[in-house]
Amino acid sequence: MAEPPAKRQRTNLTFEQKYEIISYKESKKDVTQSDISVHFSNVWNIKIGRSTVSDILKNKETITNSPKSKRVRHRSGKYETLENALFMWFNDMRSKNAMISDEMLMSKAKIFGQQFEIEENFQYSKGWVQRFKQRHGLKSFKAHGEAGSVDLSLVNTGRSELKDLLEVYDADDVYNLDETGLFYRLGPNSTLASGSIYGLKRSKERISIALCCNASGTDKQKPLVIGKCARPRCFGKTFDPKIYVNYTYNKKAWMTSSVFQDWLKQFDKSMRLQGKHVVLLVDNASSHTESGLLLTNTKTLM
Repeated sequence: MAEPPAKRQRTNLTFEQKYEIISYKESKKDVTQSDISVHFSNVWNIKIGRSTVSDILKNKETITNSPKSKRVRHRSGKYETLENALFMWFNDMRSKNAMISDEMLMSKAKIFGQQFEIEENFQYSKGWVQRFKQRHGLKSFKAHGEAGSVDLSLVNTGRSELKDLLEVYDADDVYNLDETGLFYRLGPNSTLASGSIYGLKRSKERISIALCCNASGTDKQKPLVIGKCARPRCFGKTFDPKIYVNYTYNKKAWMTSSVFQDWLKQFDKSMRLQGKHVVLLVDNASSHTESGLLLTNTKTLM
């Protein structure tokens, strides 16, 4: 029985944002729906699919003839030419993943003001920038991680190649190993208080934890925990951490090539005893090397 098609994830846009997409399309006749999707996803920091853009453009007449559109059309500033140029510059810079601040907007606005011969006493103030952002639906967002540095074409190619490689394996035989850091002494960075308080230096004490599981979730390997001491005092004299985890240590509590290879040899032995031939997915960290190892039942992919 065929599985039902996955439902499209709904993106809720404001009327002003929909109107902005229509205006952008009208100002750039040759731009494609995919280009519009990528452009406004970058500008507004939300995921906008090509199908969403298509739906908005199909309903162009309804949106532009709506009473709400009159309010949108009149949200222009005193110097519309200046603001249009500034907004076009902003969109161009964001399409290149540049980080834009209020100060940068004010500085660029002054340059455009000189070019358009705007009156000399015009104030490019923070209040004006705030109103400019409101008129164009701009908000401040914090950039997370390094996703913007990734070449998406390479990601799509890699996914396709990996899919082809994994087709010969069952989900039970596809494993993934990844590490994370546990900052076990790191307290919260905010508190309830009746007045202003002084911050304290935050602890960077950490251990590393490697987690491994197969794609079906039926086999979860013991976590590999890497500490700094052979026997931390917190364990006491009778507690054995190896009952619960695979525990090892080094000076910096990091994953190293020797630690990885020791773990990999034990993992391969376990697969051999079970009569399984598996593939293990790991990232391309320098510590993830199997140089010199003779693995019989495990193939690693990076």
